[in-house]
Amino acid sequence: MPDVGSSVGIKDGTPCYNNPDDQKIVMDLLEKIDSSNGGVMGDPKWKRPADATLRWKVCPELLRAAILDFQTKNQAKLPYRPDGHVDPGGVTIRLMNSLAASFSPTTVIGGVTVEGGLDEVELEIHDLRIEGSGRFGAKRHVRYVNSKTPISAVLNLVDIEIRNGKQITRLDLLAHGYHVGGGSDPALFGVMVGREGIHGGFRALKDLKDPDDGSIVFSTGSYAENLSPWKRFRGRIDEIRFYSCGAANRAHKTGTGVADVDLSGYEMCSRLAVESGAYVMAAEQTQNFIYWWDTGDWPWRQGDRSNTRVAPTSFGAWEGTVHVFSPISGREIASSSNGADPVYTPGA
Repeated sequence: MPDVGSSVGIKDGTPCYNNPDDQKIVMDLLEKIDSSNGGVMGDPKWKRPADATLRWKVCPELLRAAILDFQTKNQAKLPYRPDGHVDPGGVTIRLMNSLAASFSPTTVIGGVTVEGGLDEVELEIHDLRIEGSGRFGAKRHVRYVNSKTPISAVLNLVDIEIRNGKQITRLDLLAHGYHVGGGSDPALFGVMVGREGIHGGFRALKDLKDPDDGSIVFSTGSYAENLSPWKRFRGRIDEIRFYSCGAANRAHKTGTGVADVDLSGYEMCSRLAVESGAYVMAAEQTQNFIYWWDTGDWPWRQGDRSNTRVAPTSFGAWEGTVHVFSPISGREIASSSNGADPVYTPGA
């Protein structure tokens, strides 16, 4: 059971010790607890402070507020009034551990749910902005996220499988590829899984909005890459597949007036493979929608395959070139351009 070595937070207006390592322990626990239970999972206001910004004797305001909110929502379980700090071995840290260990954010759609009983599983994280339903099975778990789900909660879905003793043989991420820059060849900086998506860092030159509801996803400013947190999964995920548009796009643009990207999609997938310790499979170009084919609204076609993102029974029907990146070197070790999954030898 994780415990802090010294107090974290602010008590009676005075900052506690706030050892950065202890702050990270508290944030890790809060991110494994649903906001309805006092945690920050699913809380659109939560944006985890970067490790590099944590300082001794300084508690980020977001963390202080999260601790206070946790204590307030769990007041009935505490022998004291909410005080905004966490003590080593105290009731607050013990309660955080209890709730983090017991919470499971499985979403049931259409009355279908599957509990895995085997050590090896496939995990599908399905952004509800993508049409279609998950492909459930005894060895395949499907978890749904939406535009309000923070990336920390997306990663927690992987954590839960691993904490339950599962080896994830294949992690499928069904989501939009997120393009910025406009025009016919926009720059790509990531994949929109949840609210912030997975990206390799960029500078937003103007507010970047969710194309579905117009809400601001990233306000103007700089955003550090969020690939590093994947390193905690090393050895526990064999393969990651991006079923999304242009996740491995080679475009690396600056000066678009919208965003300057730090990594192209191709470079991002390479980095993710090394950070996560998993082989990463991703397409270089846009994946079409069956709806557009059927209605004739799509201005161009690449072929009449069942799109992987809207037809779960047709996984492997890719559009365009697909790449596989090695977790050992980060380099591309296999590719295909015939719509089939690339074939590669693990260990390369």
